[in-house]
Amino acid sequence: MVVVGVALRTLVWWPSHNLFGVLEYDDGVYYAAARLLLDSYLPYSDFSIVHPPGVSLVLLPAAVFGYLLGAGRDSSDPHRRSVTEH
Repeated sequence: MVVVGVALRTLVWWPSHNLFGVLEYDDGVYYAAARLLLDSYLPYSDFSIVHPPGVSLVLLPAAVFGYLLGAGRDSSDPHRRSVTEH
């Protein structure tokens, strides 16, 4: 009975794209907002976001970690270009 219960609860993870793929769009939005906050942009005044500002603060350590790894330093990044050219 336990095996059947576990199998039913994990059924949504069985397709390969669900276990190792992208399930949500919001993750990228949250990270981008935290990264812009790290770059001294303020939510709602310097860039638009419809999510609560607390998410940007919570993910700020992840943005610092991404910055230290070199994520997003390329000036050809289309998102960064669109933010700085407004």
